[in-house]
Amino acid sequence: LKRSFYRRPLPAPCVAFSSERGKVLFRESLLAGDAESYYALAEQFRTQEEPAFCGLSSLTMTLNALGCDPGRIWKGPWRWVHETMLDCCQDLEKVKKEGVTLPQLACLARCNGTQTVVKYAADGFDVDELRRDVIASCRSADQVLIASYSRRELGQTGDGHFSPIAAYHKPSDSVLIMDVARFKYPPHWVTVDALYAAMLRVDAVTGRSRGLMLVRKADDAAGRTVLFVVARTQWSKLRSHLERSVKSVIDACLCDHSASADDSKQQLEDGVAQCLLTNPDCVLSTFTREFGLAVSDMPAEHIDLVRQLLNELHASEAHKFFAKSLSSSENDVDEEEKKKKKKQKPSVKVADGLVITEADVRAMMLLAAPDWVFDSLPANLRSVSRIRQVDPQSTVLAAEVKTLRAQLTDMTAVAATASAAASKKKNPAKPASSSSCKC
Repeated sequence: LKRSFYRRPLPAPCVAFSSERGKVLFRESLLAGDAESYYALAEQFRTQEEPAFCGLSSLTMTLNALGCDPGRIWKGPWRWVHETMLDCCQDLEKVKKEGVTLPQLACLARCNGTQTVVKYAADGFDVDELRRDVIASCRSADQVLIASYSRRELGQTGDGHFSPIAAYHKPSDSVLIMDVARFKYPPHWVTVDALYAAMLRVDAVTGRSRGLMLVRKADDAAGRTVLFVVARTQWSKLRSHLERSVKSVIDACLCDHSASADDSKQQLEDGVAQCLLTNPDCVLSTFTREFGLAVSDMPAEHIDLVRQLLNELHASEAHKFFAKSLSSSENDVDEEEKKKKKKQKPSVKVADGLVITEADVRAMMLLAAPDWVFDSLPANLRSVSRIRQVDPQSTVLAAEVKTLRAQLTDMTAVAATASAAASKKKNPAKPASSSSCKC
């Protein structure tokens, strides 16, 4: 026990929520209507389960407070958000050691049915804008502000930390931080100026200042996919996998000196489309496969949406291309090879009469791939994007593509940031923290 701690004394000028001064601030905040977000957050207030889970716990509180249905089982028959379910943008074992960065947490928020805005304190975001964002969030039950800040600036031990803001007190210009590390510090009040100064501190992992996230529940048509999800096991390899796939196709086409210029152009366009991913299943999966859901777990109205999605996908130019090219390639192999291929990439049954095929996954991958994949091609070869267009009347498909593309764009950006941070650690110009969260 000599090397253990039971909480830490809250340093001045922080004001404990349960202190006499803290009670006065809270009562006045309630009467002024500046603590509307407190109620839902208080219902979901939790203590982070791991020393570096401040980001995940803050987001778990927020998602449950906003009523975001995760669309998957937590325990028993219950759908509920728990820290251990927030694993689409970062491996949980790695989070236990290092925590998450602000862009990683935003990625997680968007993957879980929210519309999230990220602001960095040093990027033209001043203290007055922070105050406006705090007031707007605290007066609303539909938006939560999660602060990313350095404890050191507040005189606390540790460094990088995340916690939601639940109330604002105008006379003292203070905010109530619902500190998720309750084993260390209680909820407490700090001034907006002090919080902004704590946000200005640079996160050594990202090389950027800290800041905030404004999180709202997404509309029913946005933020939540109907069928396809990003495979959780491969997210960190997305960018390099996409880059390698496109480069290999370009190299193969450019090495075919027997083809005419027009043939090479067409070959390259078709090759990029067909071989966008050597194995698209490692990037895109389905709810039924990824979370082990049975057909009986899906309500009838959801199965109807899946059916509409697949009908719209099958009518798309992307699906027609893959259905034709895969059919042609199958005709070129013998029966033994066909059996082997079928065994390697089996179709996935979602419900009676609904089967996900390789063409479905490839088409959706092409439609949902981040724009930068195609921007990296020479300008005269970008016409491959013609088969990425979605009919505006295909509303379910359009929503699915929009959500997946945003998630893949987020994840590849996060992966690139993580890769750059790893390179920086190998050759640091100055000592840097090995963790983004030091609660």
